[in-house]
Amino acid sequence: MNRKLVIALTCVMMIGALVGCGAKKDAANAEASQADPSITVNDSDASAKASSSDVEVKASEDESKGITAPIVKGGVTNEGSDAINVEFEWNPVEGADGYEVDIQSKPEDDKEYKPYEAGSGDLEKDGDYYITKDNKFVASAQDDFDFQIKVRAFTGEGDDKTYSDWSKISYGQTYDK
Repeated sequence: MNRKLVIALTCVMMIGALVGCGAKKDAANAEASQADPSITVNDSDASAKASSSDVEVKASEDESKGITAPIVKGGVTNEGSDAINVEFEWNPVEGADGYEVDIQSKPEDDKEYKPYEAGSGDLEKDGDYYITKDNKFVASAQDDFDFQIKVRAFTGEGDDKTYSDWSKISYGQTYDK
């Protein structure tokens, strides 16, 4: 009777290991796809040696439209006259007419980010996003604040706008960590 139990448990463990390996591989592929959506992996024959045909590179949807997502650098802290400024810069996107900036902020000790509200200035806003033609955005605060920002490029105007994907989130703060 113990022998049957050991065999049954061994079978269950082997099946679980096989399923678990597949889940890890799927998770790894999903993570790789999110990091660079232009690369897909074809592993239909896992026992065969990898060849150049196993990795397929394809143009992302935005690249085929001629507009790519910006790459945003982490915020650089500078002393302002009334507050501490955090300047975020990104690479200019060829062909872009402007950029939408989604920026969130929170006091240093808070856990949750909230939409950033700029003080005085001539910042144009469209719904929840700031609009700029520059490839930089300056946030400021008088206290210890954290910022997170993502940016997307656009071409066109009004209902005819075409957008890139959002950039990866970049971070900055008004204090030294």
